[in-house]
Amino acid sequence: MKPLLYPAPTNMRDQLLFYLASIAVLVSCRKDDTPPPSGGGTPWMSHIAVAADSAFIMAPNVVTPNNDGINDVFKAYGRNVTAMSTMVMSLNGATAFSSSSLYPVWADLDSTDLGRYRVIITATSTSGVVLSATSYLDVMDYGPSACLPFDGLPVTGDQFDPRLFGISYTTQEVFCE
Repeated sequence: MKPLLYPAPTNMRDQLLFYLASIAVLVSCRKDDTPPPSGGGTPWMSHIAVAADSAFIMAPNVVTPNNDGINDVFKAYGRNVTAMSTMVMSLNGATAFSSSSLYPVWADLDSTDLGRYRVIITATSTSGVVLSATSYLDVMDYGPSACLPFDGLPVTGDQFDPRLFGISYTTQEVFCE
């Protein structure tokens, strides 16, 4: 069977649509998707990473509030956005954190906050395009283990360089293989 090959888009509009479709495939979410049970961190989808024009929003899908100075807080990042709204909700719908800041930080996390949350971020780019994404966030603790159990692709805040769109280096957290 031959692979399907598509010609590269040549005009700017088609290039943008192709780029956005590529991102949607990587970090898509559907309204009817439901998270699997969290027995320590099975991700529903990867982290938030959405771009349009020169703007982007991104957020991790794992936070470890163990006071070691590494990924103890949840931070969402945006570039070339004029407004951003971030909401973190427990799976029962209660709001755990909400911010309309361009630099939202959920900093008062501790061991009582362990579990899975739903993150919703909406931002407006400098050109007026609305960026919006939903993902799950696992607030985890090592407990007696030397590693964090997480099936899928864990993305933590220490992997982001907020000047760039994407992961810039590996995390300092230790995930079980």
